[in-house]
Amino acid sequence: MTLLVNTNVFALNALYTLGGHTNNIDKALERLSSGSRINRSSDDVLDNSQSGVLKAQLRSLEQAQKNTQDGISLLAVVDGSLGVIGEHVQRIRELTVQLANDSYALRERQAMAQEMALLAQDIDRVASAANFNGLALLDGTSTSLGELQVGIGSASIVNTVDVGPALADSRTNALGIIGGPNAGAFITSINDISNPLTGTTQLTDNGQATLFLQDLDLALNTLYNRRATVGALSNQLQDVNQSLSEANINVSAFHSVLRDADIAAEMSVLTQSRILEEASSMILNQANQQRNAVQQLLLN
Repeated sequence: MTLLVNTNVFALNALYTLGGHTNNIDKALERLSSGSRINRSSDDVLDNSQSGVLKAQLRSLEQAQKNTQDGISLLAVVDGSLGVIGEHVQRIRELTVQLANDSYALRERQAMAQEMALLAQDIDRVASAANFNGLALLDGTSTSLGELQVGIGSASIVNTVDVGPALADSRTNALGIIGGPNAGAFITSINDISNPLTGTTQLTDNGQATLFLQDLDLALNTLYNRRATVGALSNQLQDVNQSLSEANINVSAFHSVLRDADIAAEMSVLTQSRILEEASSMILNQANQQRNAVQQLLLN
């Protein structure tokens, strides 16, 4: 064995090895405390870069889910309002059938007309009151509203859903209840109907009442078709929401593989490194005793 005084090579080797074990212990403790395998870009350059891309994708998926849920809520408001409007139109039709019957006196006909007037006014009130986050939905002013961003890409075909067809004007004029092709002198405007058809000709003309039924049937068909559209769009958004949830789970799992620390593996590294650190400390201590051997040799 070579004995040197100026340079203790054995001690240097032991010190270098000890430093490596200490560094492994520090890293293992850092990963265990943070739960993350990558705590700085130098830990894994490639996986850290890929992890950043996945994190951005996850946040976009979460926002797309929120957009989809907002769309579902918006359509729920539309469906409820259209349901009320449909009930009102059905009642107006029922009253019109009564007015077409000769068994009612003028006073009774005026009472029926008054109820029809109030129902028509309430249809406009419901259509004007339907809104979501301050956005009017059924009063005809939502012509530019309808595109829902339900994906995380830029291509509109696969990343958006158009709910515009469900947001058409649902007031009495738009539905043809007021000023429709067959209303004629029977009902021509809100002003006429709100002063409930005081002319005896208007209230006793059964032919006009029968014709008005055609306008009401068209209005009901429009409402039925619109509610069917709302239902189909709601189902579509539910499917999109489920798809986004599954995508979120899959991307989260891959992101976890890249970034999260394996606790069992890190505990194994920590235990092994501590044992090796103690062994290296002992070897370093022994290497430092080499000077004593040189001193003993010189004294002898």
